[in-house]
Order: sequence, then structure tokens, then C-alpha cells
Amino acid sequence: MASLPDRENGRGMNRHEFSSPTVVILPLVAPREDTRSVPEALELARRGLELRGCQVLMPQEWLYDEAQVVEQFDALECEADLVVFFLATWFYAPAVVTPLRRAKKPCVLWSLTTIPGFALGGAVVAKYTLQEMGLPFKFLAGLPEESEMLDAVASRARAAMIANKLDGAKFGRIGGKSMGMYNATMDEFYWKKAAGFDIVHIDTYQIARYVERVSESAALRVLARVKDSVGSIVALNEETGETLCDDDLLAQCKIYLALREIVQANDLVAISNKCQPELSSDLVGMGYTGCVSHALLNDDCVPCTCEADMPSAVSMYILSQLAQEPVYFGDLNSLAKEKNVARFINCGSGPFSMAASKDQVTLWPVSEGMGLPGKARGACTGFPLRAGRVTVAKIGGGRGTARMHIATGECMDWPMEPAGEWPTHFPQAPVRLDGDVTEFVQKAIAQHYIMAYGDYSRELIDLCEILGIAADPQRNTGR
Repeated sequence: MASLPDRENGRGMNRHEFSSPTVVILPLVAPREDTRSVPEALELARRGLELRGCQVLMPQEWLYDEAQVVEQFDALECEADLVVFFLATWFYAPAVVTPLRRAKKPCVLWSLTTIPGFALGGAVVAKYTLQEMGLPFKFLAGLPEESEMLDAVASRARAAMIANKLDGAKFGRIGGKSMGMYNATMDEFYWKKAAGFDIVHIDTYQIARYVERVSESAALRVLARVKDSVGSIVALNEETGETLCDDDLLAQCKIYLALREIVQANDLVAISNKCQPELSSDLVGMGYTGCVSHALLNDDCVPCTCEADMPSAVSMYILSQLAQEPVYFGDLNSLAKEKNVARFINCGSGPFSMAASKDQVTLWPVSEGMGLPGKARGACTGFPLRAGRVTVAKIGGGRGTARMHIATGECMDWPMEPAGEWPTHFPQAPVRLDGDVTEFVQKAIAQHYIMAYGDYSRELIDLCEILGIAADPQRNTGR
């Protein structure tokens, strides 16, 4: 059997690299109106969006009539994540309605609100017309000196970039439904129509075949990377008698390299791997869990979730693209109601880079029970995630129920709890929510959630509007 290419250890692998959103601004004016303030307004808009991380494209000339707008729209839309009709004076509504009617990319109508030029009057004519036609767009009225206007356009642009990346993306599902989790499946008819992505179904057996082709030298380089990423390795769990050795870690490094090849071969943007028991069991599978393998992929910014949970894989991809760094996949494990904290843990696939410090990252022997009906070997990771502002979110549902649950909060700098409170051999994120923790649980979309550092609630709400699904942001109760 042919060997796999003896590639490097995988650092930096990312099939869909991070990028900045591209905004096309189409400036609309009428020759008879006062246009003296337009050049400054356009420059403020351009500079403000660039400072917010957007690339901005504009035609060289202002646009006066419908034919000019349509020509420039047709020429530039393919370059855009978001098209902004910059309504600087009064204009005739067909100049916006005609191109927007055939738009393939998300659009914003941005009207100036100054007295000269009468922009707002023309803008609300176009707005009302488009609403009556049932066409999707976002309407803004304000000046480019206003931070709120620039923030709103930049947020919409980032959301539009994600929507455009989802359209045509391929997500890999390795293995079937895990442990009775109805929530791990997706209505592929609905989501193909709403967001444009496909789910590629892959048998776990492919992992085994790819592992056979992994070179020992490549696996040893990955093993060196693993050891360089952690503070300690527990060879013997004295409480359970479970053990961990280099051969176990080497097997997981080979699984990582196999998964990487599957991602590349299928042009996948993210995967979810069932793991138990076809991978983890020594009786009906390969005998090793995917914990360390998944952690490495996530550190490569190739989102990888457990238990063939596809809504989580899609959510992980969305948040990783917004954060432009690894994000965390965790189970809603327990609550500390008196502190308004939801605790998220995971059985070991947390990215090493999200740990509070390298010294706090420990590799533990996995529980043999993860291999039922046989036994499992390998390592899982244990560490507290670093403190900071976070967004916690999950997409779910399908036709008639599609939605995204969104919350913000603070990942707390708490010590690892003793046995009985936390499983100390799992990555852990105690999040003090901005909203009520009990309400969060009531609205929870099953057990798995994705956590990213930073506040991306606005972009996620914008994304939901673009995709035509419900946004369910948690109310900030100030707790």
C-alpha cells in the first residue's frame, strides 16, 4: 500500500484561511442636489471601515442613474462580501431596487441624515419598496462620523463573509449518530437551501486505512509537538489504575495525520468524528480515542468536534472564522447557580493553545470505559481555559425551527476542582453568563456548545438575518 506524503507536523494547516471582509461601496447622488459634503463623507466611511478590518472597494466615479448603478453593481458584486448602497443625496428608487432585486450577496442601504441633499427621503422610498417586495437587506440611517454606523456595517460585513464562506462549503461527518443524540444530525435539505453547505458522510473505516499509510517519522514529529505543548503527562492514574505510554500517544498522532488527510482529500472546512466506539474500542474499533488527535486539529484551526455532532461542527467553523483563532467545543456539564456560572467541559479535544498556561496542560490516560463494549486507550487533555470575555453559541433546528442560541459572558479564572466536582482530566471553562444561567439552560440547543474569546453576538445576529434563521440572543441581566 502506498504511504502518505511525509508532511510536516501540521502546524498552521487550514483549508480555508482566515480573511478580512470585502465591502463594495456604491455612492449614489443626484446632480441637482448639494454634493459638497459627499467627498468627506465617503472618505470617512472608507477609512472607518478599513480601521475596523474591512477591505473597501469603490467605483472611481459617483453614480447618478439606474444604468450606472446596475453596471457597477454587476462588475463589483463578485468581489464583495457585502454591497453598501451609500445614499448621499436624493435619488430615484429604481437605481437601488433594480440591482438589489437580483443581488446574490448581502446588501446594506446606508442613508446620510443631513439636511442638504435630501438623502433620507429617497432612502425611505427605496426601503419601503424593497420591504413590500419582500427582498432581504439591512437599512441604516446615520453619518459616517457615528461609530455606531461604522460598527453596524463592519459587523454586517463580517457576517456576510461567513455566509459567503458557508455557501459551497463541505463539512465532514465521520461515523453515524452517536449515543442516541438526535441533535447531532441536520436536516440537509433545509440547510443546503438556507446556507448552501454540504455534509460529506465518511466511514470510520477510512481512518484505519489512512493510519496504515502514515509514516513513522511523520508521527514521531507530531508526538514531539504534543510533548512540547503540555506541562505534564500522567503515566499512571493511581485512582483507576489506567496507564498511558508513548505508544498510545503515537497511535493518536497517527489518527491526527489520518484525519488531516481526510480533510484535505475531501476539501472539508470542518469535521465531526464519532469516535466512540468505532475508533475508541479495542473490541469493535481501533482501540484509541480521538481526543489528542482532535485537539491538534483544533489548534491547526481546522474545527473538529466529537460524536458526529454536525450542528456543533458548523457552529465551530462560524465562530473560528469570526475569532480567527481556535475555539472550544464543550459539553454543558453543570451549573453554579449562586454564581450564575455554566460549566463547560469536554472529554479531551480542547485546543492546547486555549489553556490558561502550558504548565497547566496535563495529558491523562483516557477512561477505559470510553471503549465500551471493549476498552479504550490513549490520552485526553486536562486544563482550565484562560480567563476572558467570551461568546457561547450553537446553531440548531431545521425547517420551521432553525435558530442560533447566543450568549456572552466571562470565562472565569477558577482552579481545577477536586474529584467529585470536576473531572480534572478534562478541559474546563466555567462561564459567568451576562444573562440568567437558568434561562440559558431552558433555551439550550442540546449539550454541546462552542466558546470563542471575544464578543461576536452582533455578528451572529447579523448572520442569522442573512441566512433567514431565528437569532435567540440571551438577555443581559447584568448579573
